[in-house]
Amino acid sequence: MLEEVEARREYRHGIILELMKLESDYVLDECLAVLRAAEQEDFAEISRLIQMSHGAVLRAGEKGRMVNKLRKLK
Repeated sequence: MLEEVEARREYRHGIILELMKLESDYVLDECLAVLRAAEQEDFAEISRLIQMSHGAVLRAGEKGRMVNKLRKLK
């Protein structure tokens, strides 16, 4: 999932760079603003996915330690 969001962000960034090479006008500026906002949303989603992944790793580690402690008690 993270790779998909990163690929989408890179694609949009490429479009932004190409549009910035063109002459500026109102319609182009509006398109750039929309693309930049979408890129920022992608950054936020990437951050959220990384945090969720980190949390899952921590929970899995804690569960593993609990299982080991229970095995020692038997």
